[in-house]
Amino acid sequence: MESNLRDSSVQPKIHRLRVVTARLKALLLDATKKNFWVRAQLVSNKGNRQGGHFYGELVDIDDNGQTLAKMRVVIWRAEYQKIRQKLLDDGQPDALEGNREICAYCAVRFHEVYGLQLQVFDVDPTFGESHIDRNRRQILEKLQREGLLDKNKTTELVAAPLRIGLITSANSAACADFTKTLGASPFSFKTLLVPAAMQGQATANEVVAAIGTLVASRVEVICLVRGGGSPMDLAWFDDEAIGRAIANCPVPVWVGIGHEIDLTVPDFVAHTPHKTPTAVAEALVERIRVLDNDLALFRDRLLEVFSRRMELADRSIVQNRNGLQQGTRKHLEIQNERFLGHVLKLESALDAMVAGRARRLSECVIQLKERVRGEIGSGEQSLGNTTSRFEDGLTRRLQRAHEAGLRGVNGLVEGIRKHLAWNEERFRRRAVTLRGAIDKAFDSRAGLLATMCILLEERSRGGQADGQRELDRRKHELLAAVDRIVDGRQKILDLKTSRFGFAQYQQSLERASRHLDEKGKRLIALSPERHLARGYSITRDGQGRVIRDARETQVGEPIHTQLAEGFLTSTVVHKENEDG
Repeated sequence: MESNLRDSSVQPKIHRLRVVTARLKALLLDATKKNFWVRAQLVSNKGNRQGGHFYGELVDIDDNGQTLAKMRVVIWRAEYQKIRQKLLDDGQPDALEGNREICAYCAVRFHEVYGLQLQVFDVDPTFGESHIDRNRRQILEKLQREGLLDKNKTTELVAAPLRIGLITSANSAACADFTKTLGASPFSFKTLLVPAAMQGQATANEVVAAIGTLVASRVEVICLVRGGGSPMDLAWFDDEAIGRAIANCPVPVWVGIGHEIDLTVPDFVAHTPHKTPTAVAEALVERIRVLDNDLALFRDRLLEVFSRRMELADRSIVQNRNGLQQGTRKHLEIQNERFLGHVLKLESALDAMVAGRARRLSECVIQLKERVRGEIGSGEQSLGNTTSRFEDGLTRRLQRAHEAGLRGVNGLVEGIRKHLAWNEERFRRRAVTLRGAIDKAFDSRAGLLATMCILLEERSRGGQADGQRELDRRKHELLAAVDRIVDGRQKILDLKTSRFGFAQYQQSLERASRHLDEKGKRLIALSPERHLARGYSITRDGQGRVIRDARETQVGEPIHTQLAEGFLTSTVVHKENEDG
């Protein structure tokens, strides 16, 4: 042919494609006229069912999982309905839906556009597992016996997995969908991609190696993802080495292989299986979103609790401060009341003491007067008896009468002296009155004595001269004795008065009075009424508590102001303190 191409003189024969396909169809004419039974594994293709027809593949696989032959198959609508009804009557409605080995009555068909395929007219299924299902079951049963089927499910997944290990084909749609979904989220995911074959002989070795690489890289979760494909393409993941690698992985493994109906060994041994690669990424994003929402909720609750605690603490501080102020004020009021009570008690005690001593002094003066009167009466009676005896015998008994009169006067004087000594400690303010009473008593006694002397003098004029001289001498002695008694009485009174300490008592009373006057003046100066009279005022809130700080009020709150004369009620429209 090369010589013909180089030789421009020889023109090559060019055929139209339809001529070629027509020639092939003519060559296969004998083969297409024959119907025959074929035993193979049916792989359904739901995505290409159109117009009620059935499309799929018949696959022949050896015991090692190698595909020996594959051919497209079609069941047209009429035959498909008959076959479905037949299977339904036999109790096998899903015989064409899964990977099952069937025996189909078919014929070879060649179409110029769609190519070579088998057309199925009838089905006689030999029900049982396909090679793919049997292989998967055997692997899972072996892992179950060794206790590895749920081992990876027990690994702990961190609360916020952001460091992601990804195993997939580098330029596949699954890789693009996965990374796009993570990149569109508002979270900072870091994806470490380790490429691996997703089908073919190298799939198991590369997936196992990728898992080891990601474990060494300390990722937080490993994602094994692959897009959709035929069951034969996905069957490469039904491998014991892949299952063991996932089961023994110390990091949680999430898988998303194929579509919703596709199941492989990793779906059973992985920590969490998902339907698609996008579903794996969305689950990661949703986990972080839920955690973020929970953290935001906890933050709001914490702020709310903190604000409530701060509000309660502020309220407690204000209450304690108000309580301390009110307690201090009340304590001062109680101390003032106690002080005033002590002052009143002291005044009452002083008044009672002064009144008692004055009363006792008056009683002493009265008793002293009565005793003086008694002594004077006794002296008068004694003098009367002496006079009568003197009258009975002027001459014979004159000397005896004088002596008796002298003894009476001396006894009277001695009695008065003893009485004054006994009452000297009870003598008080009425000494002047007592002194006048004593003077009158002594004057009266002196008059009586003078009268007696005159009588004696008249009666004795007719006696002897010696008797007259003796009588005169006795009279002068008696008068001198009376004068001495009066002078001595005055001196004794003055001495006893100074001894009693009446002057000191009067000075102590004056000092106490001055002290009480000073305390009263200080109390009056500190009284609230005096401050109000100077122009100050007292403001209280609605509960009657005194307001000392603008921060203790609220805008719109009514307040009451006490003045020196009257009260005012107002409303807070603006408040400002020293802090601004």
